[in-house]
Parts: sequence; structure tokens; C-alpha cells
Amino acid sequence: MRLFKSFQWLRLIAIILTMSTVPQMKILLPTIFIIIHIGSFAQRDSLQAYYQVGVNAYEAKEYHLYLESFKRANEIRPNHPTIMYNLASAFALNQKIKASLIVIKQLINMNTSLLEEIKKDEDFQSLVQRQDFKELEKYAQQKSARISKSRTHDLIKLDSIHIEGISYNPTKKEYYLGAVNTRTLFSYSDVGLEEIVSHQDIPNVFSILGVAYHAKANSIWLCTNALPQMSGYSDAQSGFSSIIEYSLDQKKVVTEILKEGASAFGDLIVSKNGQVFVSDGLGNKICIVKSGDTELSTFIDLSSIAFNLQGLSLSQNEEFLFVADYISGIFKIDMTDNSVTRLVLPENVSPKGIDGLYLHANSLLAIQNGTTPYRIMQLNLSTKKDAVMNVQIFDQARKEFDEPTQGVILNDRFVYIANSPWGKYSDDRVLNAKQDLLLLSHPLKE
Repeated sequence: MRLFKSFQWLRLIAIILTMSTVPQMKILLPTIFIIIHIGSFAQRDSLQAYYQVGVNAYEAKEYHLYLESFKRANEIRPNHPTIMYNLASAFALNQKIKASLIVIKQLINMNTSLLEEIKKDEDFQSLVQRQDFKELEKYAQQKSARISKSRTHDLIKLDSIHIEGISYNPTKKEYYLGAVNTRTLFSYSDVGLEEIVSHQDIPNVFSILGVAYHAKANSIWLCTNALPQMSGYSDAQSGFSSIIEYSLDQKKVVTEILKEGASAFGDLIVSKNGQVFVSDGLGNKICIVKSGDTELSTFIDLSSIAFNLQGLSLSQNEEFLFVADYISGIFKIDMTDNSVTRLVLPENVSPKGIDGLYLHANSLLAIQNGTTPYRIMQLNLSTKKDAVMNVQIFDQARKEFDEPTQGVILNDRFVYIANSPWGKYSDDRVLNAKQDLLLLSHPLKE
């Protein structure tokens, strides 16, 4: 979920910066680019200033200043492909070849197609004939290769319904599916697809982005955002978000919290004692709520280090909470003292673009849909769970992918949505997709 996601703009609150076009830097074809939410206006102003100084320095061939400016811009807003591309260019023009190659490899991890732009760019001509650059070409081929290890778990018949969130009830053996455009919560089992509740019943159900089933209460929690792709959208709803708990026993809403701006809820998870943790991708806080509450409380504020919080996962004994930042990677939160650790990732894994996140044994299952190509990965953790030791890729660049989004762990299998149709909306935000919902499944090992 994405600059990166075609339409989900509320989850990617943006600052649009007007720039000069620099012809030699082929990646800078548009005259604007998007910077994901940054913590303060001062930071935003600084980023724009450093960017513009860098562009001016490049045009004046003051390459030292060009480099220093984009170093600083990259510190303020990491893992942005345009900034990193210019940083790689600046290193190359300052004859810092190894540093440039390191950044190019990071760019490949984010988007393998960028290497073709680099090969055509005059700024990098001192690199392209080098053997270590040719090794990067082989590396890019590996990172873009099609991997299709998961198998079809189910194919759900849909008619222009955009499913994004998923949860599972093991007792009834049914899925709960949340729709973006129709603002509807469905159940799916052997009897087929059935509507549970929609915005026609509960007006504050907007586009459903996160779904979590709570077995003890037999209730379903939803986090929703008012997106332009949803039925009945009006500009007056812009920025609205909600948290809903629907009781399956009572057939009614038992918790309902409406936020009119300053929040963009991305995902949620229910603990064993019924506490619900919600990621706020705009405020970059993790909120907490329990059944019957009328307000959210802040569990932890990560706005000083995070950019766009998304997927959440609790460890089995609930001593740790893991959360994916769509821009900068994965954080581990110690539930005893709220201390925060950013997981150390191997150099062949981009921290950018991780959406769904699920802990299994001593590994994290990660749905990475903010990279090109998309990947489904198992990140095997260190004993202290503070670093990723190695990575197994289940699926990469699959032809069935539209956009993989969220999943569930069912005993010894990981089941996930493979084709959330974000790319199928027309310019007037109407979904032109009658494709079936594809659930893929991969076996899990301890």
C-alpha cells in the first residue's frame, strides 16, 4: 500500500514539490515528485531547500555541492527513488565510484527497472564498463526474476469489488473480507460470499483497509478511511477515518470511533486480552482501543522516526509488537518498556514498501508491494529478533499479481490476497475489474 500505491493517497499523505527538470538525470522526467509525510514543516522546508540547491548545483556543475545537498535530502527523506538516483549520480560525478555503486544497488532493490535508466544516463558513463557494474546487472536480473512458489488456495468470484483486508475465523472456517470501493464487509466460506455489513447500515464504514477477527468476543474489528474510490465519496469526507467493532453474536456495532482528519488508519491487530492496536500512517502513531471505547489512546508515538506505518504483528507471547513503516523498514517494540528497535536488514532487502506483516515462529512474513517487482518474503530473525539473518522469497514478479496486500496464517500455511486491483480504476475512480479474487498459499516451516 504505495508513491507507490496508485490511488491510496490517504495512506501516503504527500507534499508536492515543484522542481526544475534536469535532462541528464533521466529519472526526473516529471516536473513534480511526491515526498511521503515528514514530521514537521521545518523538515519539509529543509527538504525542498536541499533539493533545489542540489538541482541548481548540478546545473552549474558544482558537483561537490550537488553531492552534499542530496546527502542531506536523503537523510531527511530516505528511500525515495528520485533522491537516491540523484545521490548515486552525485557520487559518480565526484568520482566516488564505490559509494555510487552502493546506492545503485539499493535502487535496484527498490525498482529493478531503474538500472536501464542509469545505463543510458551520461552521469554514470564512468561506471557502466566496470566489472562491478556488470555484476549489478546480473544482480538486477536476479531481483526481477519470476518466482512462483505459492499455489492457488482459492478463487473467489467477484463483480467489480475491490477487496483489501482479510481475516479468518478458524471455528467457522470462514474468511472476513473488507472492500475498498463498496465499503462492505463480507464473509466467505463453503457457502460462498455473503455480506455482513456495509456503509448503508453504518455510514461511518468507509473504505475498509484492515480487518481483524477477535475469537473471544466473536467480533470483527475494522479500520477504514474515506478514499475517493469508495461509493458515495464526497470532498466533505476527505481525511475521515474510523474504527469499527461489529459483534457477530449481537449483529450490531459495539464500538465506533470516527476521526475527522489527522489520521489514516492502515492496519490493526487484536491481542489475546482484547486490546486492539491500530497503525496510523499519517500521525505515525500506534493507537490502542478496546471494546466499548469512544476514543483512541496513543500506545506509542513513532512520528520522529517513521513515515508511513502499516502492517502490525504480535509475537506469540505478546512481548513484542512489530510494525512495518512503508518507507524505512520494520520496527520492533518491546511491550514491557515501549523501547523501539529498527530491524537490521540484509543488503539485498529494500526496507521500502512492506505492507502486510505477520510473525510465524522466529520469522516475519512480509508482503512487499512498494517495490518493483512485488515480493512475498519470509524474513528469518535473529535470536533477539532485532535483525533479519536471511531471506526466503516465496513469490516475486508473478504474472498473476495485480497488487498483493494482506494475508493470514492458517496453521502451517500463509494465505494472502494476490491481486488487489488498485491499478484497475479509471480516471474517474470507477473500478473496471471483474476479475476474481485470487488467494495464494505457501506452506510454512518452523
